[in-house]
Amino acid sequence: MKTLIIFFLGCFIYLQANAQQLVNVYHTVRRGETLFSISNLYKTDISEIRSLNKLPLRHRLKIGEKLIVKRVKSNKPRKIAKLYKIHANDNYRKIEERQKTDLPEEKEIAEEEKIAEESITEEAIEEIAKEEEVIAKEISQSDVDINIPETGITNTNAIAVIIGNKNYQIDDIPEVTYALNDAQTIKNYLIKSLGYKEGNIIYVEDATQANFFSLFGNENTAKGKLYNYVRPNESDVFIYYSGHGGPDPESKKGFFIPTDCDPSLVALNGYSLDLFYKNLEQLPYKSLTVVIDACFSGVSEGGALLKNMSPVFIDAKSSLINDEKAIVFSSAANDQVSSWYPEKSHSLFTYFFLKGLQGVANSNSDKELSLQEIRSYLNEEVPYWARRLHSREQNPEVWGSDQNILIKY
Repeated sequence: MKTLIIFFLGCFIYLQANAQQLVNVYHTVRRGETLFSISNLYKTDISEIRSLNKLPLRHRLKIGEKLIVKRVKSNKPRKIAKLYKIHANDNYRKIEERQKTDLPEEKEIAEEEKIAEESITEEAIEEIAKEEEVIAKEISQSDVDINIPETGITNTNAIAVIIGNKNYQIDDIPEVTYALNDAQTIKNYLIKSLGYKEGNIIYVEDATQANFFSLFGNENTAKGKLYNYVRPNESDVFIYYSGHGGPDPESKKGFFIPTDCDPSLVALNGYSLDLFYKNLEQLPYKSLTVVIDACFSGVSEGGALLKNMSPVFIDAKSSLINDEKAIVFSSAANDQVSSWYPEKSHSLFTYFFLKGLQGVANSNSDKELSLQEIRSYLNEEVPYWARRLHSREQNPEVWGSDQNILIKY
């Protein structure tokens, strides 16, 4: 009987010691990361990460959030408890009392485990990240990210503002998953295809209301940062926005949704489309191109901005649409949803806009892409793929003279 007790007690101690050798590997979420990219980085499954962290299905990652990505065996040896020798007249209570002195204390074990975890967290993660960061980035690239036409053009005085709003500070606002991909690739096209100098591109990720005011001005002045960058009558100006737009249900006015905006108070902490166009009209530009990949109905691809909210029709008009020097692109009609193209890791409109700039929209195969050509291309491809991928209507809107040239190859 004593031999049997020694055997089972030994097995229990052995299993406990070996189970405690498994420690957590942690990852701190960085800007632009998703569960998909993190799982690829550590060569694990999304389901495993969800299980280890008990994440709900629609959990939204936040920058700085600490996740357990896997459990691994510690490389640091652990003290193993000694086998207990049965004494005369022993019972379970006496064995338990003697164990307090014979076995390693729990505090000591916890300290060893903490050291092992910290070692893995700080050293192993950094090494993995350096080796596989490039691989993770390539996973999200599509043909429009790679095959960027390099024209050799230099446009010294051209000025651009590019805004990608993906991560919103209000918990109920869904992220715009591909906004940063959209913004970064647009920037690459401006530099490689349109000849913009990188120093002349104002690039902002997750813009707040303060960013909008500082860039485009407020009700009292249009002389924000963009205005100050423009050389009068010499600067071609390009503005791109990917992110949420939304309505003020009372005024039926459209607003950009900054990342610190509460959509229920959009008239107070959004940035008005009317103000945006009004201040752009005061820029002394040589030419102006505005590309907005957002919907202003209050319903987005990621879900409604406000619960129990029906789509609102927004009528945003500007004298820019009659300016021969200006071109304005909107990804969808104001009562529609601006769709995504997950397979390409971009929003649907931006993907085909970039595809058009690659040359696919150049229907007569000359050395110039006109507004008429890309308008026809977008009006054909975007509605078709919105129906095919999402079973919904999406009709891009384009204003400007058909003779305007977007790019020369």
